[in-house]
Amino acid sequence: MKQRWITAIGILLIIVPSLLAGGIYFKIIAGIFTLGGCYEILRLFADKWPKWTIYSIYIIFISGFVIAFNMNYFIQLVCLVILFLFFILVSYKEVSFEYIGLIFLILNIVILTIASINMMYSINKLLIFYAGFATYITDTFALFIGKAFGKHKLNPRISPNKTIEGTLGGYVFGAITSFLFGYFFIQEVPLIFLIIGSLSMPIVGQTGDLAFSAIKRHFNIKDFGHLFPGHGGMLDRVDSFTFNCLVMYCLMSILL
Repeated sequence: MKQRWITAIGILLIIVPSLLAGGIYFKIIAGIFTLGGCYEILRLFADKWPKWTIYSIYIIFISGFVIAFNMNYFIQLVCLVILFLFFILVSYKEVSFEYIGLIFLILNIVILTIASINMMYSINKLLIFYAGFATYITDTFALFIGKAFGKHKLNPRISPNKTIEGTLGGYVFGAITSFLFGYFFIQEVPLIFLIIGSLSMPIVGQTGDLAFSAIKRHFNIKDFGHLFPGHGGMLDRVDSFTFNCLVMYCLMSILL
């Protein structure tokens, strides 16, 4: 637990100033996130695929990073990626459908996460922290309340340590904290935006955590990587946040 807290503080000291500064600093963080996410997925099977396909997928993720700042070309990229992935599926027996499906899923999550944060910057950068509160306050209180009061397993097949009590406790604290932060510090969005966002993100974020855990269980790995001691890899640290960015993208597109 001590190592987990030390790592978390270190991450905050790097990420928070970069997000507040925005501009090139955010793009650097986003670029690292893109390449890191790509690497953590490819490491599951990189030794089995032809080298040229691995290099091509890195190029695809880099293209996705660029597209995330101009979503006018998102559909075109998706079409090309679908064609490429199915081409290598039928061309090489080493390439299985589960792997190309995972690549396509993570690519879209990465692109939409970056695009969502970029949209938040255009409205109010504090929206990033609003989504962050809904995500990490929920995670933190779910952990502590689950350890203190948890008796009923939430989904032992996917995540044996999560409890219903922890999930509900995390949801309540995440929803209240994020709403209060948004209400007092973000004036550019209507009240209905904050209500829907604060009620939905704590549960969606926890669903994202379970979804990424399901992927890890399927591939029989504990963590996607080892970049952050006590936390695992990059995807392990942002799984819930990426799902909440999808919520934010929808809310901003519809309500703002």
